[in-house]
Amino acid sequence: MDNRKWEADAIASPPSAPASPSDGYPTNGNPLAAQNATEPGEWWFHAVGEELRAVIVEGGLTPNISSLTQLRDAIKNISARPGEVIDFSGPSAPAGYLACPLSATNISRTTYAALFAAIGTQWGVGDGATTFGMPWYPADYASVQANANVGTNHVGEVIAHTHPQNANTAIAQAGAYTLQTGGSNWTYGGTTQSTGGASNRAAGVRVLKCVKY
Repeated sequence: MDNRKWEADAIASPPSAPASPSDGYPTNGNPLAAQNATEPGEWWFHAVGEELRAVIVEGGLTPNISSLTQLRDAIKNISARPGEVIDFSGPSAPAGYLACPLSATNISRTTYAALFAAIGTQWGVGDGATTFGMPWYPADYASVQANANVGTNHVGEVIAHTHPQNANTAIAQAGAYTLQTGGSNWTYGGTTQSTGGASNRAAGVRVLKCVKY
């Protein structure tokens, strides 16, 4: 919504508050008791509209006469603190949020002043003067809990384990060795076949990481 859009006859400057306002509650009036109906007046419309507009702007939105959900969306944005990271199920970040990039990325300290005030240079100093690093996550990597070193990558690891092998006896045959269970241990030098990729990654469903600014 945009409280500064009217059907007709709007003026260029805001109205003044009534010098002698009528305190109390509104009424439809009562002719028998000589009680007039309450008149909200131009100031009332202006005051209510500006209050709503202030919430919309604080929520990071631009008042739009064509939208009837801006107040709701703005309240959602305000309830989130700058620096908060969410998992979003859509292809692009919602209003008031930035999609976290896949690699280190610098953004303006002025344009995103609230985010900079919240996280500082935890994710990178930028150019040291006008930019700073925003939260970023490599593709297909998971976020993990940390009480220190926030903003650094954890390469992951496989928990220590062994691969047991049965004791075997080697019996010489033409052109090959046949192994059978039982008897003496036979030592064989070699490695198991490799499987997997270049890093340890958790299985899961992809979402869009977004940060409140």
